Formats: sequence, structure tokens, C-alpha cells
Amino acid sequence: VINLLPKIFYERNKEYYSDTEIRGIQANILWWLSYCTKFKFPSTKTGLTSLKSNFFEIMVYFFSTYTRNTLNNMLHMSYEEMNSELPFMKGRLDINSYVKQNLARGNWHKLYCVYESFEFDNLFNRIIKFVSRLLMGASADAENKRMLSEIIFLLDEVSDERITYSDCEKVKLNPLYKDLITVLDYCKLFLSNSTTYSYKNELKVFAFLLPMEYVFEDFIFGFIERHLQQYGIRNLSCQKSDLYLAALFENETLVNNNVFQIKHDLYFEHEDRKIVIDTKYKVLSTSGDNKHGVAQSDLYQAVSYAIRRKSNDLCLIYPETVISQFKSQEKMPSVKFRVTDEFSNEKIDVNIIKVPVIHDNCSNIDFSKKLETNFEASEAILRDYLALNLKLMQES
Repeated sequence: VINLLPKIFYERNKEYYSDTEIRGIQANILWWLSYCTKFKFPSTKTGLTSLKSNFFEIMVYFFSTYTRNTLNNMLHMSYEEMNSELPFMKGRLDINSYVKQNLARGNWHKLYCVYESFEFDNLFNRIIKFVSRLLMGASADAENKRMLSEIIFLLDEVSDERITYSDCEKVKLNPLYKDLITVLDYCKLFLSNSTTYSYKNELKVFAFLLPMEYVFEDFIFGFIERHLQQYGIRNLSCQKSDLYLAALFENETLVNNNVFQIKHDLYFEHEDRKIVIDTKYKVLSTSGDNKHGVAQSDLYQAVSYAIRRKSNDLCLIYPETVISQFKSQEKMPSVKFRVTDEFSNEKIDVNIIKVPVIHDNCSNIDFSKKLETNFEASEAILRDYLALNLKLMQES
């Protein structure tokens, strides 16, 4: 088993991480995931006593316990479209199949029908069973295997079928069944971020990878949505993509008015300002140059967003790894680049914000307490710092 830890936790000249430190780092990742909005993650309701040194086993544990408890309380049944040969009419007649399979062969008395049937063997349950079997073969933890086998036993009457992420998008669940929606989100998480390899049917490798740049972006969006609404922000959106950068002309003739779609990571309005945020999951260089480690391409991208969105306030948000300074200073020094639009003579401010997104001491997390309890102080620091930067932008 190889654990690849996020780069922002890396400490220079440190070659060894203890099991306690690894568990602390993984708890920090779970804290980020608890704010993600692209899927529902109920880990904040649980303690950290079950954390192992293998992050994959942690995710399997959360999935298996939550899914098993959900299925014990409620087994999902839904209407499925069936196509089968019957001695009587049910639903509607499948004319093409009836002509080819029955009339042409003299079996005119049998009917190919298409009808809806209330089935336990439905796509949702087949997805759960496939994911459970997939994880069963990849997990090495006895407790996880036991819970996964219980799930498979509960779904014994469900067909075994190979499932892909696109199959999950076909499932439509009643919004009232929040627990089932969470289970489906877990299945999407595993199917979209995992890869299986086999070699001569002997060696099987399971890789579970989280794209941290998307997790970081989703964490910032979820945190702002949950904690900064009280500061008067409105129209908050993620991946806003309603504008295009250019129009295409060929031989002075307009061919396409919408070319190069612009997609902001985050966008919201505050007072009379439009604020565009672009999250950058990278550690800024501390070499002391006059660019503060900001890449030239990042600034170009931000300015193009500002011009097209007619916004004078942009933020490039980076993760900060040194958290202690946020406790000792009430006001962090602000850094921004000011760009002048020579056509309109407008000033565009690109604010560089390094946000504290990791626990002050990952090796000192109390695993007997809940996740949300351990990160209360971190949430308060991040909330106050984002609110302070919002105020500074308004006053500038």
C-alpha cells in the first residue's frame, strides 16, 4: 500500500511521517471533503477513532458502514422498463420484436411487451452491489470486508453487472431519500476516482486518487457558502460559465459569436462589486521576488476574467501551510497586483490570498473526538480571515 499525501503538508528535510501524523493529515482531508458540495459526505457526524493509516480503507469504512445502515433501514425498489415475451398483453406491444420473433416464426400467440415493473433488481441496487464487490477485492481490512459482505448479502437477489460512472448519472432518486442520495454519491466518488489494473489475471492493483485541485476549489466554495452568507454576499456560484471571451470572424464575416468559454471557479456579488475568485492549488514560492511567487499565466487568466466580467475585484486563492502566523497577527499583510485597462482607464485589482486550510498541528489531533470538534479553531481562523479580506476589498 502506498499513500500519496497532498503536497501542501510536505515539510522540507523531513523524510519520515509517523502513523499519528499520517492519520492527522487524513483527518484534515476529511475536513475538506466535509465541505465539498459535489457529493454528500457525512463524516462530520462520526468520531475519528476508526481512522486507519490507509486513507483508502478510511473511505471504504465510511462507505460500508453508511450503506449497510441505510440498507438495513430501507431497501430501494423502483419501476424498471422490462422487455419480455409473455402469453398475455401487458403494457404496450413491441411491434418490431413481435414481427421478427413471433409472427415470422409462427409464434403469433406469444407477445413481446414493454412494461413497467416495480423491481428490487434495479440500476441503483446494481450500482451498490458492483461497487461493494469492487471494494471487497481491494480492501485488506477485516472489518471493512465484513460490512461489504453484509451489503452484498442484502443485495443477493440483485443482478451482477459491470457498472461505470455514466450509469450513476442515469439514476433518479426522490429528493426525500437523502440517505440513498448520499450512498449514490459515494458510489460516484469511487467509480470516478479509481482505476483497476490486472496482469495475466493474477496481480490486481486498485488505485484511488482524489484530484486535490478540485477538492480545494470545492472546499473553498462550500466554506464560503456555509460561513460567509452572513456578510452580505449574494449570487454565489461555482464554475460560472455564462460568458465567452471572443467572437470568431472569417474574411470579416461573423462565424461564431461565442468562442473560448470563460469558466470562473467562484463568483459572487458583495455590496456593489462583482468578485471573481480563481483557486490555485499550489504552494507559492518564498524566494522573495517581486511577484510573490504568482505565475504570469495565472495573472493573465485573472485579467481576462475581469475584462469580460466587468469586475474590478479578483482573487487568486492559494493554500497557506504556516498557520501559526494567523493566530499571532490580527491583520495579515495584503498583497495585490493593480492592472490598468488602457482602453477604459479602469483599475483592476488582483488580490493574492493565502488561506489557512490545514490544522495547526496534525500530530496533535484528538482522535477520540468528532471531526468537527477538532477543526472548530481552524474553521474560526479561516472564517475570520476570509471576512477580513472581504472587508479590505470593499474599503480599497
